[in-house]
Order: sequence, then structure tokens, then C-alpha cells
Amino acid sequence: DAIVQLRWRFGSDLPAILITADRSPHVRQDAQRRSIQVLHKPVKPAALRALIATGPAPGHGSASTVDLRTALAALGTASVTVSGPATELVVPARVAAELAAAVRAALDNVRQHAGAGAHAWVLLEDDTDAVLVSVRDNGRGFAPDRLAEAAQDGRLGIAQSIHGRIKELGGEAVVTGSPGSGCEVELRVPKARLG
Repeated sequence: DAIVQLRWRFGSDLPAILITADRSPHVRQDAQRRSIQVLHKPVKPAALRALIATGPAPGHGSASTVDLRTALAALGTASVTVSGPATELVVPARVAAELAAAVRAALDNVRQHAGAGAHAWVLLEDDTDAVLVSVRDNGRGFAPDRLAEAAQDGRLGIAQSIHGRIKELGGEAVVTGSPGSGCEVELRVPKARLG
């Protein structure tokens, strides 16, 4: 009822998400009839972020699919080169949102730590059984134990913004680097986990 009142006041196109532990079909059907998104408790942060980032597919009660090439191409700049396959790589919108967010986090690290003039390359690959994204830079790199030290000091940027996102998708993230040789972040999400 609160959603109906808000939509009456602010317009019928106001997006809404119902977070509930009730998994009964009538709740889902009623929400779908009213164009309300439903997330069941416990809510996975990745699902909520993706739903907020992408919104519902037009006329549907669930998130759509997107071409991952397009989502990542938007991250290209004068100092970031983005490359991918020639053909579409269609994935659920929530997967695209999480992968793009992990890549943004990796690129933020390049801007903060690689040094002035560093360049980054993002490569999207459509492997037989997985979607692969790598982010490489030609910056100053880091000592092998640096990530563990940062986590011990309570700085969990890479652990949460990259590893956590990819783990929630059922994939894995590997971050490597060495002093003077730049850094590489490899993200792998099995296609079996994309649906």
C-alpha cells in the first residue's frame, strides 16, 4: 500500500523493490502485476546493487540482459583502453553491473597507486566455459605481500570491491603485481553461474 501511495503522489513510473521473506506465489504475482521488483531475504548485496544499477527490463518484473562489451566500453578513457570480442557477449544485467563495478574498482586502484602517466588495458574475453576480464596497467606495481598487509590494516578495498563481487557471482579474482612491472587483475566467472 505504501508503494501505491508513493506512486500516486510521485508518478506511476516510480521504481520499487519489495524485500521480503515471504516466498509465496501470490506475493510474487501481486508484485509483478504492480511492476514491483521482489528480492527475497536474505538479500545478497550483489543482487540489490545490480537491481538498483540496472533497473527492471521495460514491461517486466525482472532485470534484463545486456551486452557486456557495451557496459565495459563505457569505462574507456584517454588512459584506459578497452577491448573485447567482435560479437555480443550477452549476460544478465546484474552480472554486467557487478563485473563493471569490479573493473571500475581496479581502474580506481590504477589511478590511485600506479603513478602519473600510467595506462590501463581492459580485455574482455568470451571463453568456452567462462567470461574473462583482465585489467592490466604499466604502473609502478606493488610488493607481493602488499595486499595481505592492506587487509590486515583494515583496508579492504580490493577484498570487497573486487574479490567480494566476483565471489558473489560464483567466480574468482586474482590480483598480481610486482614492483616496477605494473599490476594485473584477472576476473573469471563461469558461464554456468551466469543464469
